[in-house]
Amino acid sequence: MKFLFTCCFVVFALGVAAQGAYRVLRFTSAHNCFPDTARDRGHVDGDGKNLPREGHYDDSSLLAVVPAGFRPGKAVELVFWYHGWHNSIDTALQFYGLARQFAASGRNGVLVLAEAAKNAADSYGVK
Repeated sequence: MKFLFTCCFVVFALGVAAQGAYRVLRFTSAHNCFPDTARDRGHVDGDGKNLPREGHYDDSSLLAVVPAGFRPGKAVELVFWYHGWHNSIDTALQFYGLARQFAASGRNGVLVLAEAAKNAADSYGVK
């Protein structure tokens, strides 16, 4: 619940006035997936690579995609995207065209991408 409040607060506190089809906000949250003590020493991923904590398991970033038509006075939908293996929130946003698709959906909501195991073959469930 704290995580959802954090996402909503950031979007509303910034007074989002999107230009174009959408606006992308970047922030961090202690309630995100990482860092987590189970990956403090890194991890041997699904490809057999030894990945250090730094660069793979230490990023608490989130992206919030706010469509231009977002109406904060109405009910708001929160949609969460967790990227898969060999990916990050930045590459997933770009490669899959998530911001464009979400804006085109016409939903009155915010798309939140949470950074998980970054550029790793790891399905760890996180904290």
